[in-house]
Amino acid sequence: MPIELLRYIASNDRREILNEVSPSVDLAHFVASYTILNKVQSAESIALNDGVPTIVVLSSSTSVATFTTGQDSWLVKGAWFCGQYIKNSRIGISDDLDYLVIIRLRPTILKYITSRTTQYFRGRPAFELQHLFGKQIDTLLESFSSAKQPASIIRSFEGFIRRHYIKAVWRNGLLEESVESIRFEKGNVEIRSVANKLNVSYKWLERNFKSHIGVSPKEYARLQRIIHIYDNLKTSKRRNLLSIAVKNGLYDENHLIKEFKFFFGETPNKYLNTSKRQFDFNTL
Repeated sequence: MPIELLRYIASNDRREILNEVSPSVDLAHFVASYTILNKVQSAESIALNDGVPTIVVLSSSTSVATFTTGQDSWLVKGAWFCGQYIKNSRIGISDDLDYLVIIRLRPTILKYITSRTTQYFRGRPAFELQHLFGKQIDTLLESFSSAKQPASIIRSFEGFIRRHYIKAVWRNGLLEESVESIRFEKGNVEIRSVANKLNVSYKWLERNFKSHIGVSPKEYARLQRIIHIYDNLKTSKRRNLLSIAVKNGLYDENHLIKEFKFFFGETPNKYLNTSKRQFDFNTL
């Protein structure tokens, strides 16, 4: 997902300005939210995810999203599932869009909706939906292709989930609580303290994160932190790296620069001063 959009979705104090739609009551344990953006201009951006299983559906099934990581590139048409642990990757969309719909699933649901291991969805920034759901997704993709409005996308998706998955899903309350705890702290928390608070072992927490979500709890925390670091850099008038580092639980400016380069491929100042036109939320 474009980082400019993700930072708004991940920010509790700014989510109300998004066009966010709640799922139907019977699917609330399965779908976290739908976000609709209208009149999206073609642009390029860093691609990132926050560990939440996320599907992006474009208004045109023929529009192409290009993802690049180093020398590797992938082309995806119409819709995709975001990779669970993305670093140093970019996304570009070929056409201006009437709208796009972002479907955010519950973080612990991934294990139950795919025949693959959750680890499969690492290492690439995006996957065609067949990788996630198998061939049964074909009828849903046809519905997406003929949809004229975002509401039709949401209605078709919820019908698909009811037909194929809703009865097969069970809850992991402790894992859900640990996910929410790390997200609430914006990744600035000791994982062992999360385990102790829930009265589970560190190994149990790590094993369940990896099997259900596809990332370790430390990786999940790291994703939350880098999103908020980026948001702080974008909204800070003076861009004081040391202050932002300390605010996000890092020791010093060098640690922040190293962390930023891991996900963005450049130092904060270089990226923010030279990056091309990106998905600007204010113009969506």
